[in-house]
Amino acid sequence: MRREQLIQLIAREVVARRPPHEKLKELPAYWDWDEDSPGWALLHPRVREELLHRAGSPPWLWRSAYDAFFEFVEQDARRIVRNEALLTEARALGVPVSSVEGVPDKAHRCPCCGFRTFEWRGEYDLCPVCQWEDECAEDSFEDGPARLERFSLPHHMTRAEYRQRYEARRDAELKDPVLALKYERYAR
Repeated sequence: MRREQLIQLIAREVVARRPPHEKLKELPAYWDWDEDSPGWALLHPRVREELLHRAGSPPWLWRSAYDAFFEFVEQDARRIVRNEALLTEARALGVPVSSVEGVPDKAHRCPCCGFRTFEWRGEYDLCPVCQWEDECAEDSFEDGPARLERFSLPHHMTRAEYRQRYEARRDAELKDPVLALKYERYAR
């Protein structure tokens, strides 16, 4: 099965399993989408019209047409995930699949843990593996003394200090089978 198809099936299944009241609570975060938003074309035409006419005031009742917001986000989160991790997730959800064709989108290394978890650099995203906030596009994975000792405002410590704490936490996480799965999702 092609990666794109599998990612779509996984996203649809994950979103379908979430209770409507949870999704309704998170809907305001997506209610400012417009024609320039990346997932705009995936929305039902009535939802697009509703967004344009009710900007800033999300609905009080859930409609299944709003699932497209969450499906887009779930799909986007899996574009850089390794094929083996997609297979594991699909099988756990009961999605029938025997193999995955295609390659993950290119991703940048996290300057703290080294996993390829950032689609863009310097966008203040959190690494899903170590939780490093990517504050600076110039902050490469190179570990020269100046880079390791550079103070990080979001973390209130240097990268060397944060990495030391992450490595201690990682050792504990690798012993937990559920937490250890995140280390298999991304390439190094």
